[in-house]
Amino acid sequence: MLKMLNITQKVILTIALAILLVVTLLAASVKIDMHLAGIIEIIVLLFIGLNTLALAVVELAQNIRKYLIK
Repeated sequence: MLKMLNITQKVILTIALAILLVVTLLAASVKIDMHLAGIIEIIVLLFIGLNTLALAVVELAQNIRKYLIK
């Protein structure tokens, strides 16, 4: 799946995963509130989901185009 991602999607995914790691570590060490950590993690997971959805839509459009050309 990583072969299909363009550079922008890879950067977004890498940053999102790094933010998830930092927030999880901060929440575990009680440096930030658990509710704030949960909200940040939900927002980051939303971005990851949107990135994946965009990839699926592009792939679907390409498959439909291939099907219509044949």
